[in-house]
Amino acid sequence: MELQTGTLLVAAPDQVDRALERTVVLLAEHGEDGSLGLVINRPSHRRLDTIVADVCDIPDTRILSDVPVLHGGPHRPDSGWLVFDVRGENKPVEPHLALTDELALTASPQVLVSLLSAQKIPQFLFALGYLAWQPGELELQVACTHWFVLPADASLVFDVPLERRWESALASHLGIPPGWGPPVPWAET
Repeated sequence: MELQTGTLLVAAPDQVDRALERTVVLLAEHGEDGSLGLVINRPSHRRLDTIVADVCDIPDTRILSDVPVLHGGPHRPDSGWLVFDVRGENKPVEPHLALTDELALTASPQVLVSLLSAQKIPQFLFALGYLAWQPGELELQVACTHWFVLPADASLVFDVPLERRWESALASHLGIPPGWGPPVPWAET
């Protein structure tokens, strides 16, 4: 599959960069100026309710207490990124960037407030920080098979537990059997 905005990067089982071992990345931007992506399977130790209380006016942040905050990458770890589901009844909320027909991205706290005010709250994930590549760098990594490129799938992004996303992506899209590769270093035991 071709590298483009809205695709998934799945770390190869023999990923050279140990910091990216067993990661799944949602490619949020890809073009001649470089690439930007969010790791969507590595939890941080932060809580969304405490982050939101500092930047948004949400009367009851308790509904966010169980929402994991992901470690999206090492660049600008103070930047917040919201990926949300726009399937079915979920109307895209402005401002956002359409990644696929199913997924949208924003850095706007107002969009989170709007989503939480909806009658039916859509599925979403929240990440702090991002990964970035210089022009041509990601293409070289893909050519060297450090990454597999797959179509983004909202069910993988939202429905598969964090600790199983890498393995699930390899199994369902590439036919690589579960259990391949090293154990997930950040999974709860």
